Amino acid sequence: MRNLFIKTTLMALAFSAAFSLSAKEQTNSGNHNGGLMKQMMNEQYQIKSINDPVAQQRLNQIDLGDTNHQSNH
Repeated sequence: MRNLFIKTTLMALAFSAAFSLSAKEQTNSGNHNGGLMKQMMNEQYQIKSINDPVAQQRLNQIDLGDTNHQSNH
């Protein structure tokens, strides 16, 4: 019974150390802009300025509907 307790404690410490190390590596990586997923999305979807006045007018006519993200539940 005592061996089981020691093994369980060591396993918990090992998982805790691994999780702590992983979190620290993620914090130290990049430029703190929200993580790898945000960085990948920013690289894939580059923001482009639209300088054409006709295209700008068409964009201004788009109705996105309700952009309020709060739920009414």
